[in-house]
Amino acid sequence: MDGEGDIFGASNNRLFLENAGNWHTWKFQVKVILKAVNVYELVDGSFKCPEKDDKELATWKRLDAKAQGVIVGRLGNTAMLHVQNCETAKEI
Repeated sequence: MDGEGDIFGASNNRLFLENAGNWHTWKFQVKVILKAVNVYELVDGSFKCPEKDDKELATWKRLDAKAQGVIVGRLGNTAMLHVQNCETAKEI
């Protein structure tokens, strides 16, 4: 996965969301990363899940999984408890 290291960074350099104390900084960081990997529109709701087109649905699912990976990869254990039942990046 060439290039992802530049965007995602080493795991020891990541800012993890634990509680409201670092929410604003975490939110800004994750928003920038989601934009950098072209999946922010799934989270903000402007790229909605297609209902009929199988090709578009497959693309949406792939991008949603990518967005979920960015978000979940930056959640601490406490924050993770609140999103474990979410199905999409927007829900998370």
